[in-house]
Amino acid sequence: MTPTALQTNINAKDYSETMQGVAEAYLRRHWAEHLDEGQLFDRACKYLVTANEVPVFMAQRLVHLAMSKIAPPSVTVGVDWASDEDKTAVALWLARDGIHQLVPRRCLPYQQRFIARNTPH
Repeated sequence: MTPTALQTNINAKDYSETMQGVAEAYLRRHWAEHLDEGQLFDRACKYLVTANEVPVFMAQRLVHLAMSKIAPPSVTVGVDWASDEDKTAVALWLARDGIHQLVPRRCLPYQQRFIARNTPH
């Protein structure tokens, strides 16, 4: 018995949805390992191709769709300038968790430009 066009389209849709789900699961597991999304994209494509035998052109599309579906974990960091009386440190805080941590200004990247731009007047 030969499959009809309708059966072929349903099977192709199921396959692509399943493989997109696999890509999404892979991205969620490995997102924290990468600062660069391009490297994560390449690894996820390689995973689909080698472990799941997805064609390269399809793997790239599926990973792209999966990446656009999930949002990267967001961290909002604030600076509390009034936290240190002698102005040798600033308090960085995670807005999501409310955690404060004093950091010496000398440890901040580009400290002179950072301090000059962000010092309250």
